Amino acid sequence: MHLLRPRPHPALLVVFLVGCASPRPAESPSAEKRDTVQKFCDVDALAGLAAADDPLGIGARRTEWLTAHVDTPDGIYLRTLLSVQGAEEQARMLRDEARESGLARCAFADSLEAEKAGGVSP
Repeated sequence: MHLLRPRPHPALLVVFLVGCASPRPAESPSAEKRDTVQKFCDVDALAGLAAADDPLGIGARRTEWLTAHVDTPDGIYLRTLLSVQGAEEQARMLRDEARESGLARCAFADSLEAEKAGGVSP
């Protein structure tokens, strides 16, 4: 006795194949995001700041400059996240962002690690 098997609907086959496809590789960061992270990393040079000149006020001056010059959604989001962390955590976050953006180093993170203060404030 020969059993008839129902044939799958072509649309179901497409849904199945799409669902089984490997995930897309992570996209490289946009030029805008890279530029934003670069501004964070180079804030002292761009703003003409030196931690040695004003060790107690450097964080507020960095925050002021970043607020005035970085108005992209990524920049606002990063500034907000950084502002609720201590200097060491800010340094780690900045390094992670720099690495993800393809930047070799982050001077702001270096300064935060060395000084243990002067980070972005709320």
